Amino acid sequence: MIVCSVMVSGQEYDGYYTNPILPSGADPWVVKHEGWYYYCCGVPGGIGVSRSRDLHKINPPVRVWKASEKGQWNSTCIWAPELHFWKGKWYIFYAGGYSGPPFIHQKTGVLESVTSDAMGEYIDKGMLFTGSCGVPLSPRSQSPSPAFLTLPLHMTFSATAIPNALPSIIFPALICPACLQYAK
Repeated sequence: MIVCSVMVSGQEYDGYYTNPILPSGADPWVVKHEGWYYYCCGVPGGIGVSRSRDLHKINPPVRVWKASEKGQWNSTCIWAPELHFWKGKWYIFYAGGYSGPPFIHQKTGVLESVTSDAMGEYIDKGMLFTGSCGVPLSPRSQSPSPAFLTLPLHMTFSATAIPNALPSIIFPALICPACLQYAK
């Protein structure tokens, strides 16, 4: 057994790290837009957004989207929301899926803001097709935790087309606007 101790600023490292900004919250996303820091995270029953002028002072998030009714593809297992401003609107890309185990049914969902207010109302645009021009990888494929990039519009995501297959594969994708389709 190897024991490791590291000194940081005169304090001994005990193997645990306490987030100095936020005591809890998994898979948050932060983006800076027009002088504001927008923080996006999962909240009980949905997705929340908050904003602050200071990155180290995160305000309590406001729920901007309530998860779908029980039994829908995006009613449970909501995580890793990403908030992006594109062409005058905010978009939240998130992972969602049927409850498990196994957790192999996660897909990418898209929310679109009604206005340019990141903390305002969002419309559920449904599941994002992550295949070629609207063709999903397979009915059983998963695509959790997308990463959305602009200029030009790109997205990376992990996926597997084989049920219960691990590890998944990271896919880079150029998304043409004509191919950006959603399914309800």
